[in-house]
Amino acid sequence: MLIQRRRLGHKFAGSVETLECVICGVSDEKLWQFRIDSTHNLVDFARRRLSRQLAVAGSPTDEIESAKHLFDPNILTLGFARRFATYKLSLIHISEPTRPY
Repeated sequence: MLIQRRRLGHKFAGSVETLECVICGVSDEKLWQFRIDSTHNLVDFARRRLSRQLAVAGSPTDEIESAKHLFDPNILTLGFARRFATYKLSLIHISEPTRPY
């Protein structure tokens, strides 16, 4: 089974069986740089997306600008989210907000 993946800036075309050998061949420095670059890309994406959402919503200019500086890629940020499924008790959540679930 052939897979096509990006391997730290290089195309990888090989089998799943050989993937471990390829990964083990990557230097620690290159792997760490990949992690740093990925973190910066994620933070940049989050900043751009939030700025765009705020602009579309008509938020004040200073709020849009401050969104462009959210998060520090050098600080660990943990986030948790749960999807609100409309078919799961949504009417009870709205009609009986004090009810324990």
